Amino acid sequence: MVKVNWDGKEWELNDAVAHVKKLFLSPGSRILNTLELVEGNKILDFGCGVGITSALIAKKNHNSKVIGIDINPDAIKIAKNTFNLPNLSFEVIPKGKISINKKDFDCVLFLEVIEHVPNPVAFLDTFKSQLNKKGVLVISTPNAVSLFSIVRQIFRGKKRLKAISSESRNTGTHLDHIYSWDIFTLCRLLDRSGFKYVTHRYAESTPLNFMGPLLGRFRSTIILKVQKK
Repeated sequence: MVKVNWDGKEWELNDAVAHVKKLFLSPGSRILNTLELVEGNKILDFGCGVGITSALIAKKNHNSKVIGIDINPDAIKIAKNTFNLPNLSFEVIPKGKISINKKDFDCVLFLEVIEHVPNPVAFLDTFKSQLNKKGVLVISTPNAVSLFSIVRQIFRGKKRLKAISSESRNTGTHLDHIYSWDIFTLCRLLDRSGFKYVTHRYAESTPLNFMGPLLGRFRSTIILKVQKK
């Protein structure tokens, strides 16, 4: 049986595909919020993972051309085995290489990516050049001041600090998060990287999902839409 590594776990390929299809049929609220912010017909989903968001965009807009790229070949393998749409393609990009040959995108997505990037300024500069003059960037990242984050720091903070040096790396999970952003710091970074604010939202992607409307800006995920200056 073909095995793949995704989300810090090893899966049989058929099991991984079945799991992704389940997610595809009932996407989380973060994905739904993101879809409403996407615009244009030429879309790049950088760090697409197993391709759920890329596929939803391609399915929603049949006139679009959607490209999903990721450094994880197993994730791309799952994506290709799960989603087969004429306006959708997936590519593996080598680790450490953030530039690609295609340019002039209407929209670039960085979903749950920027917290993993060692040099986010260089990262944003590279992909700003991939956008057309009025291109937009939609970025999501864990909210540093979410209720979930605060509670976790109160009850597990010291234990987690001691465990950092022995964590398993390159898992693609929260163990690889280098940065943690609040909405103001993230927006400031984007502004100084040549983007102007358009709108933002908060979404929930934890077991507290049912409390989303009550948590407000303390929800677990920030989704920010900016436009190239």
